[in-house]
Amino acid sequence: MVETINMEIKIKDKPSNEFYDEFLYVTTNYKKIIKVPDTRVNLLTKSIRNQIMIIIAGILFEVLFYFITKDNIYLYLALILAVTLFIYVVYYFGIKKRINVFRDSDHDNKVVIDKKGVTLKRKDQDVSLGYDAINMIIINKYSIVVVPKDLSLVFLGIPSEYKDELIEGIKENHRFKLLVDNTELYK
Repeated sequence: MVETINMEIKIKDKPSNEFYDEFLYVTTNYKKIIKVPDTRVNLLTKSIRNQIMIIIAGILFEVLFYFITKDNIYLYLALILAVTLFIYVVYYFGIKKRINVFRDSDHDNKVVIDKKGVTLKRKDQDVSLGYDAINMIIINKYSIVVVPKDLSLVFLGIPSEYKDELIEGIKENHRFKLLVDNTELYK
């Protein structure tokens, strides 16, 4: 019989804003990440800011084309892009607010890795994913994300400062094949 261990990782400090930002990027772009797990992920707010800049450039080009051609279609296209810009700006500030809410409510967490799976224990709740329900565990620059196979289940996030302890617990429980370590991509 293969021996397994229980490992408990106490999350000492509140995670950084970058942790939540990167975690949200993974959870919102999980389909792309599942297809190519060894890819560098961005911060969600940075990704949205880049898209906002592209939309602003598109608006400027449409207005410029209108002045060159005097064709109203370019004004309509600029208006559509302006509405899209508004939606992205609202989304950006919604994400920033969500990060602050997560950060303010996050305290006294610990991660337990045992023979059954990975559990995130908080003061008011425990969230577990069994090994058979885990698609992969991705280690990025600021976050470690436990991605479930069934996307109706919860994603678990752990600050990357606890990478070594997590890897040790996963190895000791003979689940090393679940790990995708992307930390080399950020150097």
